[in-house]
Amino acid sequence: MSKENIETDIKICLVFVNNAIERNELTGTSSPPPVAVNRLRAFESMLDNAVLNILNKAFEAALTQLESALLHCNGQKTPKDFVQGSARSDIALRIVMLITSIRLEIQQDQAYGGLKAQGQF
Repeated sequence: MSKENIETDIKICLVFVNNAIERNELTGTSSPPPVAVNRLRAFESMLDNAVLNILNKAFEAALTQLESALLHCNGQKTPKDFVQGSARSDIALRIVMLITSIRLEIQQDQAYGGLKAQGQF
């Protein structure tokens, strides 16, 4: 996957999340509404930061944000999920796919950098 595809995929993921929120298919977790709203905002912030990092080619930082977002939407008991709803598992899967693509991109960059340093490129 190319860097441009990663940029497109994260933007599509963000649109999917925003649409899910609008359709009430993704909400914050917790019984007091203010806490639920804050958790949802924190989750959105992780994704927003990942987008900015990807656009700035800061893939390691984007990976950190996406891994944190995944931990808070994967349905596991710890750490607590920040979001719930019918779209949660689809969003978690999209994040896993993005993480995989970014890790591959990082590995390719490192391999290319090593070959370039050896004068092979």
